[in-house]
Amino acid sequence: MDKDRTLCLKGILSFLIIAFHIQFLVDIPILFLFNSWGAPVVSLFFFISGYGSTCSYLKKGNRYLDGFFYRRIWKTIKPFLVVTAIYMLLEFMDKGCLSSPSLVELIRKGDTILPYSWFVIAIIIQYLFFFFSFKYGITMRRKIIYVLVLTIIGMIIMSSIHYGRHWWVSSLAFPAGMVYAFKESSWNSILKQKKWRFLFMPVICVVILIVVMSKVEALFTIVYILIPLLVVYLISYVGGNRNKIMMFLGSISYEIYLFHGVSMYILRGKHIYVESDYLFVLLVCVCTILFSYCLHKVIYGDKK
Repeated sequence: MDKDRTLCLKGILSFLIIAFHIQFLVDIPILFLFNSWGAPVVSLFFFISGYGSTCSYLKKGNRYLDGFFYRRIWKTIKPFLVVTAIYMLLEFMDKGCLSSPSLVELIRKGDTILPYSWFVIAIIIQYLFFFFSFKYGITMRRKIIYVLVLTIIGMIIMSSIHYGRHWWVSSLAFPAGMVYAFKESSWNSILKQKKWRFLFMPVICVVILIVVMSKVEALFTIVYILIPLLVVYLISYVGGNRNKIMMFLGSISYEIYLFHGVSMYILRGKHIYVESDYLFVLLVCVCTILFSYCLHKVIYGDKK
């Protein structure tokens, strides 16, 4: 899970999340394959965030927490606010009014103004859990346990106040990424053993199948811990070249996540409506990448 491979993975995930959301708006049979990919893709984003934050802490120690709010939280909020403002402006220009959910609806129901932006709020909450747990936890084990407990409490609260399933079902992937980072060397030494290398994939797949067939929604949280582990295992085992296109997309994957809903709205709004499904998908991808790159350059320049 080095930086280049993580960027490639994030580049792939950014397109998978577009495919998942856009397949509800078009009649293109091949895109229906992505009908159930939303939560697994989000779980990988959570896993990568937990993994990356923990790896940085292990390298820098408590120094990593200095400026954490600016480096992690503000840099997450800033483009989110910019894209939200752009979306509201476009909505007003298109409809002549604002029909987006209010702040009250966000708190009560989890409805966000910017399409699909619930993940931004969810990841900020996880970063806050991380900061306070690592600030006041004594040992590394306790720090991770604190994040895990806070995450479970957050999941219970969101479920009990009837937030959408997407708000909480993948959340455990964040602490799972932390555990993986903390025990990465042990994990790798186990998988170097021949028997585990061949047993790991089949066992994980069987467990996932059993949980899915049980149809017990609470148990699905286990699936979204196992899927990231399975993907990480495949990446480490298969290896492969660093694809420059995927690395580029990975570098702007957060902006892609923010902008893809805006592109869908623009291209099928009141004043502009692209009827051809195939052209719509193409234009959504092109516009999203272009807007995301421009925003990234304006906000971060050459460095993020």
